[in-house]
Amino acid sequence: MDALQTLLTTARDKRWCVKRYCTTCGAREYRQAIHDNAAGLLEALKVARLDELRRQFREIHFDDALRLLLMELADPFGPLVGVTLTADAELGGTEAGEYLTRMRRHEERLVEERARRAEYASPAAVAERRRLKKEATLARSAERADWKRWRDTEAAEAIQAFARLEPREALRRILDGSAEFPLYRLPEAQVAAVCELLPAMTIADLQRLRERVPVTRAAPLASLSRKVDAALRTKEFD
Repeated sequence: MDALQTLLTTARDKRWCVKRYCTTCGAREYRQAIHDNAAGLLEALKVARLDELRRQFREIHFDDALRLLLMELADPFGPLVGVTLTADAELGGTEAGEYLTRMRRHEERLVEERARRAEYASPAAVAERRRLKKEATLARSAERADWKRWRDTEAAEAIQAFARLEPREALRRILDGSAEFPLYRLPEAQVAAVCELLPAMTIADLQRLRERVPVTRAAPLASLSRKVDAALRTKEFD
């Protein structure tokens, strides 16, 4: 049994904590055991078959134990300076060395992500996002105001043109839905003229007109709505 197997067996049997960032015990026993035999563990790692060890020591969370072991052996600011100077070179080309490389790449990604988050949350970045959001809101408001002015102008012109139509043509456009403005804005004189045509309309046309005219209390459309209902009742009784 080599130094690595001995360490893992002891950790399993004594139920040592092997978490890298444990805030309760700091994995003191496991770390101390690594420090006591750092050179032997480094030699054992050169020939270690990680998948076999993972199956053998699954009870102790093998990957946690391996990460902490490699971190202690390869930490340039840790207590094992003499070992860390040669750990990377000696583990090169081994399974443990590849695992250590992946660990460092992961750590680098985490550092970059933390830096991006810090930059995103910085006062300057927050102020810039607020400025851009305000500019976008103002731009949308201006666009809506321009559209409303254009729409109101177009509607006013359409209403004026509609008011000049003959009553029958106005009624046709109401029936086929080609009036280019909301019906509640129908000119009062035009509504009165259309109401004069109701008695001569067929039940089918009256029903179509009833579907077109919204139920409302707003004059003069309310008057047209009531008269359409009255004309329908009269036709149905005839």
